[in-house]
Amino acid sequence: MKRDEYRVIVASIRPADLLKWISAWGWDRDKLIIVEDLPRKSDLGAYFPNHFSHSEIDAELGDNSWIIPRKTSAIKSFGVYVAYRQNVDWVIVLDDDCYPTADKESFVSHHFQNLNRQVDLNWVATGDQYTRGYPYFIRGKSEVILSHGLWDLYPDYDAVMSLARPGLPFNGQDQVIPRWNFFPMCGMNVAFNIKIAPLMYFGLQGLGYPFDRFDDIWCGVFAKKIIDHLGLAVFSGQPAIQHTKLSNLLVNLRKEAPGIEENESVWQAVQAVVLTKKDIIPMARELFENVMLESDFWAKYRKAALTWLNLFDPTNNVNG
Repeated sequence: MKRDEYRVIVASIRPADLLKWISAWGWDRDKLIIVEDLPRKSDLGAYFPNHFSHSEIDAELGDNSWIIPRKTSAIKSFGVYVAYRQNVDWVIVLDDDCYPTADKESFVSHHFQNLNRQVDLNWVATGDQYTRGYPYFIRGKSEVILSHGLWDLYPDYDAVMSLARPGLPFNGQDQVIPRWNFFPMCGMNVAFNIKIAPLMYFGLQGLGYPFDRFDDIWCGVFAKKIIDHLGLAVFSGQPAIQHTKLSNLLVNLRKEAPGIEENESVWQAVQAVVLTKKDIIPMARELFENVMLESDFWAKYRKAALTWLNLFDPTNNVNG
């Protein structure tokens, strides 16, 4: 994997905030994939070769554009698809209110280093050195495929926690997420090897759907199930970003309330699926086809996820 062969995906509904964000980070224009959650592209004062809005999504995906929802951060899925089509090595996903804590280069390098780690799965050490009985043949054998970054200023608490305990500090830590365990993946600061792009579908959320603000959480649950079965690893920790904007907590509470209840059963339904396939796309199809989540929403989510997977399968011609 090459250090410079990456793309940065940002979704935004606020052109002024997007312009400020672009200026602060100073990304090379050809590395940036901008997905504006607006009917048409805004005038950003310069040409960006990978700049998309609802219009471009509809033109690219045709009859299947419905799988990319609107008025929600889940629209960033389209950026994942674009990055995959460009045959890059790895991807960084950020929000437009997330800024560098130091400099861009050290941020990129830290994610890249994480994605080049070889770690242990199945066993957990009891100290900073291997002690007696720790198997030798698992040491440093598992590839980190996803680097989950953290946040300064405003951590990723839900509205209930933020309202109940305002100003609650956050003490992040560098850790390998244990195999066969889920974790709350936040899409504000995450990097991944392009090999798992088919798993990075943020689903149906927001306008027209009963759930919002669980797009990244449920994406992480489905993805982690398959990452575990592939014997790959997730690393969570540094690099952090400055998360500068605290959303309206009462609005967030209304958006999150249905998902908080649903989330208690989603991970268990995913955990219960027995996977038999060996490769990413067949395994993901098997998971979505067999997960026991029964409602009109999940029936549509399943159809959307399977359509999404077809976009990554060269044997399928699914564009309208």
